[in-house]
Amino acid sequence: MKRMLLDDTARNAILGQMREGVIVAGRDGELLFVNEAASEVHGASVLGTMPEDYAREYNLFAVDGSPLAPEEMPLTRAVRYGETTENFRWRVRHPDGHEVLAIGSAKPVYDCNGVQLGAVLTLRDDTERYALEQRLIEINRDLEARVKAAADEAVRVEGELHQMQRLDAIGRLTGGVAHEINNVLTIVMACLEEVQANCPASPAITAVIEDALNASERGARLPKQLLSYARRQPLEPRAVNLDAILEDVPRLIAPLGRPDITLEIPLSGVEGRPFADPNQLEDAVVNLVLNAIDAMPYGGHLSLSTELLTLQEPQDDLKPGSYVALTVRDTGVGMERDVLARATEPFFTTRGAGNARGLGLSVVDGFARQSGGTLLLRSEPDEGTEARLILPLDRRQSAIKSVASAGSGAEQLHVLLVEDDPQVLRSATRRIERMGYRVTAAGSADGALACLKTTPGIDIVFSDVMMRGRPDGLRLAEATRTTFPSLPILLTSGHIGVVDGKPLPAGVRFLPKPYRNHELQRALRNAFEG
Repeated sequence: MKRMLLDDTARNAILGQMREGVIVAGRDGELLFVNEAASEVHGASVLGTMPEDYAREYNLFAVDGSPLAPEEMPLTRAVRYGETTENFRWRVRHPDGHEVLAIGSAKPVYDCNGVQLGAVLTLRDDTERYALEQRLIEINRDLEARVKAAADEAVRVEGELHQMQRLDAIGRLTGGVAHEINNVLTIVMACLEEVQANCPASPAITAVIEDALNASERGARLPKQLLSYARRQPLEPRAVNLDAILEDVPRLIAPLGRPDITLEIPLSGVEGRPFADPNQLEDAVVNLVLNAIDAMPYGGHLSLSTELLTLQEPQDDLKPGSYVALTVRDTGVGMERDVLARATEPFFTTRGAGNARGLGLSVVDGFARQSGGTLLLRSEPDEGTEARLILPLDRRQSAIKSVASAGSGAEQLHVLLVEDDPQVLRSATRRIERMGYRVTAAGSADGALACLKTTPGIDIVFSDVMMRGRPDGLRLAEATRTTFPSLPILLTSGHIGVVDGKPLPAGVRFLPKPYRNHELQRALRNAFEG
């Protein structure tokens, strides 16, 4: 009766055409039917096999590769104990040596009188899905470990802040976060500017794109400010025309609409120029001015002045030497002594929620100290505040070079672009080619070195700093300098602290991520012409 039921031609034909594997066992566990899908998963179809021989005849193992006992198999348990087993996995080793993972469910089969006739096992190849599942588990485990490590690191840093300099802690934390965020923002900015360049002229669309670009720049500003405070930003110091920066201050603050504040900015008239990064110096001046304006909610007088200083002895953390001092004075509300003592701490502010910048003075202080100078503050309640930014004098007394304007692309530079992130590489390639330049792309420093040897006419190397493997961008710059000493090199990174605040080698420029098209074009041109 058992065999007549299972040998029914129509029944077997239906089961045989199912995409899901089906194996039927009799009352004693003997295999009576194996459809084509099950045979493909196992690489065999051996009827008449008993439970104690399942593993041997079909080369079955546990998921971890260990031997699989008969009593562990779902079909055996369904036949012998009437158990239903769901989603049991096992490993199958095919005769040709390759392995698959199978997953199946087994249940006993009864007749209408409740007498067990046997059992049925349904199964499928689960190799790819299991691999994906394990990968997701691994990713989640890694993510949990990273979150725990980050949490543990935060606790550790919080404890160390009472024993070590806060600058180093903030620099390490910010640099790691900035690397990922700034890589993403680089791609976002590139895509937005590409849409902006190619979409039909529409005030609405243009406004949306500009808002998105401005938001991206705002997101990139925070890690830069923190690294400035931590003195780990890469600087390109040179003789700076301070008068040019001071002359631009009225234009920068005009949008604030503060007619109740009078502004006094006489030309410096000092002989000599500060030796500092011009972009960071301009940001520092703007921060000091904005901080002074915020301190005068009811109006007042703001003045900027400069003077030369010569120190014969160490003073205020300054070494003996010549300096340029820029003083910003306001007639605002001033600060209490305890507030003044914390004024350069990051995120410390006395302003209400929603009105706090909390980074301006800390950024200026970090920039000044990293540049070999200092920031001195004097203030009294209701008597205003005096902020004195002191920077070393350019000992070379060299004339400042005007920044070269971005070229139109008519002169076609040949750029060797080095970036290990494929998405950033594609994005940067499109950007540079749209500027009219020729691009040779390399996905690693080793690939770039090979290109330098085999590709003629390369005018400039534009490379990411942090790349998987060795060498990284800094080692690439060193190797390039050895073989091609006159080849311009422009480095970039989302991890702004990669050079730990040290000046870059001669002939090597740095462009922090994220960057706009005009910033990239200016940086390439300046590196090439510099």
